[in-house]
Amino acid sequence: MTGLPASLRWPAEWEPHDATAFTWPHNTDTWHRGVDAPRRAVTAAVLALARDEHVYLHFPDAQTCRETMAGLGEAGASVTGRVVPSNDAWCRDHGALIVRRPDGRRLALDFGFNAWGGKYPPWDLDADIAAQMAGYLDIERVSVPFVLEGGALDGNGQGVVMTTASCVLNPNRNAGVNRAQVEELFARALGARHVWWLAGEIPGDDTDGHIDNLARFVDPSRVLAVAPRKPANDAQRAMARNVELLAMQADRAGIDLRVDHLPLPAQFMARTSLPASYANFYIGNRSVLMPVYRDPADDEACALVASCFPDRELVPVDCRDLIVGLGALHCLSQQVPAT
Repeated sequence: MTGLPASLRWPAEWEPHDATAFTWPHNTDTWHRGVDAPRRAVTAAVLALARDEHVYLHFPDAQTCRETMAGLGEAGASVTGRVVPSNDAWCRDHGALIVRRPDGRRLALDFGFNAWGGKYPPWDLDADIAAQMAGYLDIERVSVPFVLEGGALDGNGQGVVMTTASCVLNPNRNAGVNRAQVEELFARALGARHVWWLAGEIPGDDTDGHIDNLARFVDPSRVLAVAPRKPANDAQRAMARNVELLAMQADRAGIDLRVDHLPLPAQFMARTSLPASYANFYIGNRSVLMPVYRDPADDEACALVASCFPDRELVPVDCRDLIVGLGALHCLSQQVPAT
């Protein structure tokens, strides 16, 4: 694709960060129960990360910025508040996706954004945030004329990117685009030698199947997949099928892949249609922010994720109020790879 230099690489999330960016919850249409509880959850996540890396917080206005930063107290020394107007809080999807050139210099990719296929107008402010991030980080930016949310991708930092056709090939984003064209773009923009296509959606997901609710790399050859061992409905059967799809695509790529099953929040999912997923964790420099839902499956999911990161502290964050807005910790965060 024109405008993109050659030999770019998208670092894996577990590689060192300079910082993590969040956009402050403020949209009461998203959180119809109010924004106070979601803000408390984001604050807990920010305070955990700020012990080991810098955090940028995007605020809708100067007053909210001043009040919130004052409330952070001494922890605010590792947090920079910026007035970055937004329509909503999902920084994973509207933030800049930062890759590396062969010489190590960073490049901010500014993909198109249309609020998950035009579902939630207006989105004009969100569509401008990647450019603003590149500006305050002083990183060169390239505008990529392709609609793509960060939550639609997961990568191992060594040339494999996972995604879903239901999202990336959806005509509500990029009408007429096929797999070959997407794979060519990912090769150029992300350094992807292999694109693994998965399927299925968490019930209640409004993103058309973001991968960060379904499957996540935890090292270059290991994936945690939301895949019930005894699927009870069509949605769960589609998720379980991803274990087979991962094995087949890894075999074609010559990768000896390990896949572990992440559970679904059992009672929580039985009572609601909210897209609660344990795959929506975020990997910081020395901690992993882990969504929990006061569900019987919390302990199993936490133990599995903790076992994948023995050198990091697992920080459970109650996401019952966050998930009302149809997203969790990974959806809210965007890493800034280290210089």
